[in-house]
Amino acid sequence: MPAMSTIDLLWGFSDDPNMRKTMLAFTANVNKAAKVSKWMLCNSFYELEPAFHDQFPNILSVGPLLASDRLGHPKGQLLPEDSTCISWLDHQPVQSVIYAAFGSSTIFNQSQFIELLHGLELVNQPLLWVVRHGLIDDFSRSSLEGFKDRISHRGKIVDWAPQQEVLAHPSIACFITHCGWNSTMEGLSQGVPLLCWPYVVDQFHDANHICDILKVGLRFTKDENRIVARSEIKIKVKELLADEGIRSRVNNLKDVAQKTISEGGSSSENIEDFINKIRSNIVS
Repeated sequence: MPAMSTIDLLWGFSDDPNMRKTMLAFTANVNKAAKVSKWMLCNSFYELEPAFHDQFPNILSVGPLLASDRLGHPKGQLLPEDSTCISWLDHQPVQSVIYAAFGSSTIFNQSQFIELLHGLELVNQPLLWVVRHGLIDDFSRSSLEGFKDRISHRGKIVDWAPQQEVLAHPSIACFITHCGWNSTMEGLSQGVPLLCWPYVVDQFHDANHICDILKVGLRFTKDENRIVARSEIKIKVKELLADEGIRSRVNNLKDVAQKTISEGGSSSENIEDFINKIRSNIVS
């Protein structure tokens, strides 16, 4: 593993002693389960984390697990999706839109949310932003309404979005993400550069992998008050969009991801191997 800060440990995100105990217990249980499992299937692919997969041969990477077009609209979405954002994206220039979505658990306090509003306004580019219920408190809602009015000519804000479809759209320039693993896989599989804003637990590890190992994104840095300032948001977005090396690497990763699930690819072969092992165990 690359070097990491102790504050990024799974149980270090909360100051609540009971929450820390819960996360420690969770980690211990996962460790026990891993030791007794013959195989574990994971939503990843070998080329994304080769050292990890070499170290744990009983983990079979079978990803990226993405909804197939031939299956129609995927069921079981977390929240109702606002599909009007796709028609809005259709009217935006290629690689112009900043897409921001922070998953289902991130919560912003008022100070951070105000900085985020101003930072996104300073970027001055088309913006699609998912602001789900619970992301902000009621006091921040009035600020959001004013922001909507100011960017109405170049922005759209929705409660929830069909994210895989959004990330596949040619108008998307980059993805400001909380670095949840599903979002990470969706972004990388569509060749979208990532701006990392992790919130809890494994998201910090994912951000480290994105920025330091894969080098397909940049991270936001918090100031002395543990706030991502508006100037930092503007600087990092502009820096990412100007970095052709990042765009080239993430496009290469997109091609690799597609090959892994095609016939003869690493994930495709792992699925076949898993099926054959299950069959042989049933027969024996």
